[in-house]
Amino acid sequence: MDNEAPDEADNALSALQRAEEITAALGQTTAGDHDALEALLPDLLGHEVKHYGMAFGKGLATGASDLVTLWQQLVGAFAAKPERARNPLVLRGYLRGASTRDPATTARLLDEAISDPLLGPSFPVLQTAVEIGERDAARLEAALQLSLARPGAYGYLAYGRVTDSIPSARLRRIVLAIASLPEGYEIASEILAARVFAAKSDGELIDDELVQCGQELLAIWSVAIKNHRLAYHLAEIVKACFAQPEAIPAFALVCRRLADELNGYPTYISDYPELLTQLFRTHPTVALDEFFGGPAINNRLLTRWRSSHHVRENPLDAVQTEIHITWAQANPSARFPILASVITPFIDHDDGTDPTWTPAALELLCLAPDRVTVLTRLLSPLVPTSWSVSLADILVRRRALLHPFLTDADPAVADWARQRDDELEQQIQQNRMRERWANEGFE
Repeated sequence: MDNEAPDEADNALSALQRAEEITAALGQTTAGDHDALEALLPDLLGHEVKHYGMAFGKGLATGASDLVTLWQQLVGAFAAKPERARNPLVLRGYLRGASTRDPATTARLLDEAISDPLLGPSFPVLQTAVEIGERDAARLEAALQLSLARPGAYGYLAYGRVTDSIPSARLRRIVLAIASLPEGYEIASEILAARVFAAKSDGELIDDELVQCGQELLAIWSVAIKNHRLAYHLAEIVKACFAQPEAIPAFALVCRRLADELNGYPTYISDYPELLTQLFRTHPTVALDEFFGGPAINNRLLTRWRSSHHVRENPLDAVQTEIHITWAQANPSARFPILASVITPFIDHDDGTDPTWTPAALELLCLAPDRVTVLTRLLSPLVPTSWSVSLADILVRRRALLHPFLTDADPAVADWARQRDDELEQQIQQNRMRERWANEGFE
């Protein structure tokens, strides 16, 4: 069974390659059949053509008796389509096929496309048909200055490692220029994230130009722009471009701006899960300072942080317990309660066994100057805000967290634990009764 998945993947890849080869062969045949080409042209440049448009276009270039003449026919068909119905994939495939036959002619066609009112909006898509060298990258910069291309068209630069051949200094300018476009920031982030991920996969160091690009990109991030895809790409950029000690001032500014946003509405920890986790993993002490160490820390942020745990993993789980404790000991009376409000206090187990305290929570309880306050904060989520099984059963299991403290050597801790234990017993009995009534009502 274990060997079937790779075989299935190989078979699927082989089938895809065969389909592309067949499609390219059809394109090559069609290029020499005037009647067939005329019949197909209205549909070749629209959204009717999907996955295999590139392969068909490449085949057309392979079979063309005159590359420029057939290109002009394709462009004419492209112009005949309503603007919203145009699909440049066949044109892109044609340029890829043409580049293997006549690179000079292909370069001239791309030069002309930059400022063409018809092709300019799709120019970045067309440019990715060929390996992007210095001249090609210069075209992209020229396209950005002309502003004919739709921001979304630059998204093709994020796929297929097409930016690997662009010199870092030029890519930095391109990425930042795309980021300045309306709706261009997410696209720019994806392009840079793809480049640094490719370098990391190849075991290459991220050079200074890309590091600076990442830091500049985060500096102009409008925190109000948020979605999980963007958060993932920004996390990759933080990992690659902010790890060095000299990046700490820029890193701290990113944390500070995000913390300020989280202090307001309508922003939540769950909007940035991967990014927050990477921030706390990269420079944990700096992140703790910026999110929880300032004078502006308020209960809203602490409450939001705690309430997000049932939806996603807690970003603070990325921080080692020793770092948490060292940070808290710099200002024990303030920081131990703060950490108790935001770390993951305990783990529920799917097998129905009693929950267990996390190592960080136990260490806080051991070293805190005010253990009652810390225990109160840690157990604030003891009663869940939502549940899909018996609440009484959940409370019975979670009640076990209190048991070690019922006979604690500190009388204040023991008194608090016994009082909370009594309250839980009452809640359990009340919920048992409600659940019994609810079940009887269905009978």
